Amino acid sequence: MFSLFNVTECINCLDQDKTEWEYGETTGKPIRIVSYAFHKDRMSESSIFKIPETANGEILCYDGARDPEDEFKPYVESHGITGLEFTEIWSSQ
Repeated sequence: MFSLFNVTECINCLDQDKTEWEYGETTGKPIRIVSYAFHKDRMSESSIFKIPETANGEILCYDGARDPEDEFKPYVESHGITGLEFTEIWSSQ
């Protein structure tokens, strides 16, 4: 069985000043995010989104800001949906 999920919400909410990057040895350019930081005030209405810096490889979500029925992760967990892995990458606390 296959399922597809096309996340089109791509928001510019990464806090560039507080995000920690790994840089390429030869290019000196950022190649991977080591530690994320976000601007909470830039989060979208949708709790599932992408950011431009990793849009080709990551789908992100947040929770705890709205009613759990309106957020992706609590909805998945409360309905016993399997096959997704959630890893906390940042906390506003």
